[in-house]
Parts: sequence; C-alpha cells; structure tokens
Amino acid sequence: MTALYAALALVLLPRGAFADDAVLSPEQLYARAVEHMKALPQPPNATYAVDIHVDGAGFLLDRKPDGRAEIGFVVGDRNAKPDGSFQAAYRSSDGLTALQTKPGQWADTTDPLFDPTWSGISDWIRYGLHGRPATATPMPSPTPAAQATAVPEIAAVTAFGVAYYDVYDRGVKSCANGDPGHAVHLIAHRDPADHPLTDATIDLSTGELCALSFAVRQAGPVSLRASIDLDLGTVNDQPVVTHESFVITVHVLAFAVKQIKAIATYHNFAFPQSLDPSLFQSK
Repeated sequence: MTALYAALALVLLPRGAFADDAVLSPEQLYARAVEHMKALPQPPNATYAVDIHVDGAGFLLDRKPDGRAEIGFVVGDRNAKPDGSFQAAYRSSDGLTALQTKPGQWADTTDPLFDPTWSGISDWIRYGLHGRPATATPMPSPTPAAQATAVPEIAAVTAFGVAYYDVYDRGVKSCANGDPGHAVHLIAHRDPADHPLTDATIDLSTGELCALSFAVRQAGPVSLRASIDLDLGTVNDQPVVTHESFVITVHVLAFAVKQIKAIATYHNFAFPQSLDPSLFQSK
C-alpha cells in the first residue's frame, strides 16, 4: 500500500494565498505546490550570473572539443580554483544551458546543475542530476480546471512528482526568506538515482516550493555520496534557484576519505525574448 493511502497526519493550512482552511495530506500539499509552480509563467530564456565557492577541492568549468561543458569538483588540478564566477544562459526551446568558460568562449549542457529555472528544477525531480533524456518531452501545463480545484483529486496528486515518490509529513519549517513553511520528506518508489529528491518545503504564504533537497550516490570501489540543497525565490514573478549548496563525501572501500563543500549563488537575472545563437555551439 503506497503512502497515498496510508494513515498520515493531515496538514492544516492557514488562510492565505495558497488555501482557505483547506486540509491537505502531505501528498496533496506537495502535489498542489508542484502544480502551482507549473502554472506560473515560464520564461522563454534566462540569463544570470553564478558565483561558486568550494572547500576541499577546486571547481572546474571547461569546454570540450564538441562544445559541451565539462563541470566538476576536482583535487590536484591546477586549472581548478576554489572560487569562480561565470555568466550563464538558459534556452527553453531545447533545454540547453550555456556557461561562459572564459571570455569569448561558451559551452553548453543539458544537465540541470546550473539551470536555476523551474525547467531545471523539475528535471532534477523527474530525471536526476543528468537531467532530461534526449527523447523526453516536457510535461504539459495543468488545465485551468485542474488549477482551480481546491483540493487535488487522487489522479492529480499522482501526477508529476508524486508519481515517483512517497511523501511523508515533516512539520513546520521556515523558508529562507522567513515565510512560514511546511516540510515533507520524499522516498523514491524505485530508481533513487533517477529520482533523487528527498525533502521539500512549501511556502504557506504563496503555495510555492521554497526549498528542495536531493541525495546523489555513486557506487564502486571509489564511491561518493552527495547532498544538494536548493533555496528558491522569485525574480520578476519567475521562480528561480537563488542558492545551491553541496556536501560531497568520497569513500574508498567504505572509508570516508574526502569531503567537499560548495555553495553556488545566482544573481543578475534577466529573461530576454531571444538569445544569441552563438552561445550554443555543441555538436
């Protein structure tokens, strides 16, 4: 029996923008927040700046011969620095993110790692760290009737994120901007590498997701575990990631030998109607 039908504590939402005295289960609370995010206007393009600081390693951003971006946290590479700043651009027509690797040089990627738009966030939730497969199509926007439903039906609850996760109540938790929030814990039905979301916080003043946490694991003789936390905000009515933090622990034969911490900050957002095509040159 899935958590959808389990006997879970109900969440009482205050009167406000998100619900009027509506009682939602954790699944419904999370699903309603996802539907709310999907219903917000999405930009055709975004440009922004990224500042990153790393402890325990260096940050590497380079361009491969095929125009793709090479991104990593590495040790012992003189080209990898603990601090970095770069410009970036996201194009919704094909889901590519272009990163400036050096003055006059750009590389692009389909990974959602440095895509702070809702498209990148939703790709993390649905597909994991490496993002949308080449054959995947974007999720359709909810219908007006579905948006107007006061409490989602079971069919709506199981759409999108809840289709991949069981959702459990974690109680009160404030958002980074100080708004009251409610936290839920998520466990992937299967394939946690492809569905790495572990926790979410819903802003009870707006109904939007204000924080997300992901867990990433890589098995092998040299393995790693990573926890990634995102703070979400709104810029010009667009939902975006404002801060991203990473904690990566490297294990050799089950012994932890290295921990890497990193913080990325996004700022100077703009949402132009078009982008210079020369930013995207991968083959």
